[in-house]
Amino acid sequence: MISTEIQTRGYELDASRSIPPAILIRYMEWGRWELFNSKEIVLHQSINSVVVATQSMAMLSPVKERVDLVIKAWISRVGNTSLDISQLLLDKASNNPIAMGRATLVNVGDNGRPYPVSDKTRERVENSPEGFDPGKLPRIESRQPPLDARSMERRVMASEIDLLQHVNHSRYVDYVEDARKLLSSDQTPLGKTISGVTVEYVKEALHGDLLTIQSWPLAGGLVQSRISRHDEVLANAIVKL
Repeated sequence: MISTEIQTRGYELDASRSIPPAILIRYMEWGRWELFNSKEIVLHQSINSVVVATQSMAMLSPVKERVDLVIKAWISRVGNTSLDISQLLLDKASNNPIAMGRATLVNVGDNGRPYPVSDKTRERVENSPEGFDPGKLPRIESRQPPLDARSMERRVMASEIDLLQHVNHSRYVDYVEDARKLLSSDQTPLGKTISGVTVEYVKEALHGDLLTIQSWPLAGGLVQSRISRHDEVLANAIVKL
């Protein structure tokens, strides 16, 4: 397990004057980068190239600007060709948990197909620290939108493309949240904050793609979403209010 520190910034605040979920997920991504680059855990010698298959996050406490956070990251599971990286964000001053997350990564070989994870990586699996409860992470309920699902279109812009030449996975949270708030029948959707989000990535979105984002409510304060390109599903997501 490694720890990385980061300070929240005022320009990252949303309409509720809190750090939004997509920003917290970006913090978690940085924590994973630091884990992969750690001298203590030399994962680049044990895996080939990993892609994010699913990512979940639960918000435990709102956080404002100029707060020093500690990002704890560790390998929590290793399968045949995949592994889970779990993370816990803590307020450095109080040690109170702010958010927690888990990303399932698929190990990909030179041929672009899933490749077995080595035993070196398997030896690095650790138990979760106190305060991490995977039961709080939302699970995708349904992948098929109803006939009355609301939808909007969004074009992928150049500013949304990352160094791998596709839409960065944290951007999908922006897509889902923008669509949920815009399509909501609630008159004050911007004031609502979510308690968790899970995104399941199916195919990559590329510069210039015209995306259709569908959103529909489920029981228990859940909102399901699907992102597609023509009839091709790119991602499924669920938000817990």
